[in-house]
Amino acid sequence: MASFSESLSMRPLCVDLDGTLVKSDTLMDSLLILVRSQPLQADDAVGAFSTFLFLSLAIVKRFSELQNVRATGASLTNGRGYLLADVEQLRIFGTGSGIAAVVVFARYINGGEIAHLYKHPQRMWLIMPLLILWVFRVWLLASRGQLDEDAVIFAVTDRVSLLICLTIAVIAAFATV
Repeated sequence: MASFSESLSMRPLCVDLDGTLVKSDTLMDSLLILVRSQPLQADDAVGAFSTFLFLSLAIVKRFSELQNVRATGASLTNGRGYLLADVEQLRIFGTGSGIAAVVVFARYINGGEIAHLYKHPQRMWLIMPLLILWVFRVWLLASRGQLDEDAVIFAVTDRVSLLICLTIAVIAAFATV
C-alpha cells in the first residue's frame, strides 16, 4: 500500500470548472478538508447549515454573473464552464441549497441538544422566517439583476441583510435569558 505522500504524487490531473488543469478535484478536496477539520456527524447541524448556506452563496455568485452577461448581451469569456442556458438550473440549485440550510437549522432547533444551550429554545423558531426572508431576498434580487456578483460582499454591506443579522443575534440572545 502506498504512503500518503506517494498517493499525492500519483493523483491524476483534473480539469477544474474554469478549464484549468489542477492536481486534484478542488471541490472534493475542500469538502474533505471541511469534514476532516469539523467532522459532520448526524447531529452536527452547524456544519451542514454552513455548507448549504455557503453553497447557495457560491451559486448565486455564478448565477448573477450569467444574469449580468445575459442582460448586457455580452458574450461569456471567463471560461468557467457555465453557459447562459445554465441560468435556470443554477437558480434551482442555489435556492434549493439555501432552503436546505433553513431546514437544517429547523432540525437543529428541534433537536434535544438545544435545550442545554438555551434557556428558552422555542424562541429560536423566530429566526426561521428571517432566514427564509434573507435567502429568498438574495435570490429575488439576483433574479432581477440587482445583486452584484459577490453575495458575501452584498450580505455585509446591504442594510436589510445587516438588520436581519442583528435581529437574529438579538433573538438568539433572548433565547439564552
